[in-house]
Amino acid sequence: METNLNNLSLKELKKLCKKYDIAISGTKKELISRINELHKPITVKVDSYKHLEDKKYKIKGVKINDHKKLIAMGKKVQENKAKFIFYSMGVQYFKINK
Repeated sequence: METNLNNLSLKELKKLCKKYDIAISGTKKELISRINELHKPITVKVDSYKHLEDKKYKIKGVKINDHKKLIAMGKKVQENKAKFIFYSMGVQYFKINK
């Protein structure tokens, strides 16, 4: 994107900065730098659930759109063979007795 921004005029860059709701003051180079900052990839750290497992239990994740598995897991919960522990990004995690 940087090469495309270099071809824009200062007025066009300021307009783009307004669109992104960032500061419009500064040199052309500073505006380009601010716009590029918005498009940097964000590093996302996803923690593993493995630290929750031990010899007695196993952790199992079930996607919320997998109705058959959710029904089966619900039965295990009712029978006290499993326990819901957390939900994250469309997946329900259960602690299951081994």
